[in-house]
Amino acid sequence: MPGPDELPQLLTMDGLAERLGVRHRHGRRLVDERRAPFLEVGRLVRFDPTEVAEWLRSTHVPAAHASATEISPSRAPSGWDPVPRAKEQGGDR
Repeated sequence: MPGPDELPQLLTMDGLAERLGVRHRHGRRLVDERRAPFLEVGRLVRFDPTEVAEWLRSTHVPAAHASATEISPSRAPSGWDPVPRAKEQGGDR
């Protein structure tokens, strides 16, 4: 049987939200949708930091090779123009 030194320091919902940089409500949604790994201790929900770290690594999406200021045309919002243009009529002259 593992001793108390071998048990992980489990995170509460607030602890998880703080570590992820999200609100408590979003953390709750991750649990409700079974998207984040969690433990049920009676009626309490707790998180193993090691499992959370593994989960985050598994959901990591690598950055694209394009520069940070570029947006691919297929992902650009409709009507979005990457080069702002002066008004064609009127405007400052």
